[in-house]
Amino acid sequence: MVSHENTYRILCHDICILTIPMVRTGLFRYRHIIGTFLSITFAALI
Repeated sequence: MVSHENTYRILCHDICILTIPMVRTGLFRYRHIIGTFLSITFAALI
């Protein structure tokens, strides 16, 4: 019989595996947007 603690650990593990790549890609996209915005702003200042 599987205890509730084991089920909880497995669930947390699965959530972490699913969430971490999403957070990373989200941050990467966010950084890309900021980089693009800064490039446009910088080009406008020159």
